[in-house]
Amino acid sequence: FLPHSALGFSRGHWEGDHLVVETRLLKAGVKGYMGEVYSENSRMLERYWLNDDGTLSSVTELHDSENFARPPLQRTRWARRNPDTVPIVAACDVDSFFRQIYLDGLMQEYIDRSDRRF
Repeated sequence: FLPHSALGFSRGHWEGDHLVVETRLLKAGVKGYMGEVYSENSRMLERYWLNDDGTLSSVTELHDSENFARPPLQRTRWARRNPDTVPIVAACDVDSFFRQIYLDGLMQEYIDRSDRRF
């Protein structure tokens, strides 16, 4: 048995040429640039694939019936791989704004004030 955590527990498998990653055991919190609240009963489903032009694409679904009637989707497409690119190591917490208002009990107020969230 694994405890719930901020990163959860992920398992991946291949479905044809798509890598599918499912994450469960997430500690309740807030995710993403739109501040999606999620419960401990949620699960993330990510699908990754290479396009014909060599770019990488993904679709991420947040399944959480306690907070959403249907899963919010996030679609991403990255630039083509460049072997001359040097990776930059950086620490980034994109969810810090939403995490703090969630911990302060202000998430519903934020949602109520935001008519353009979804």
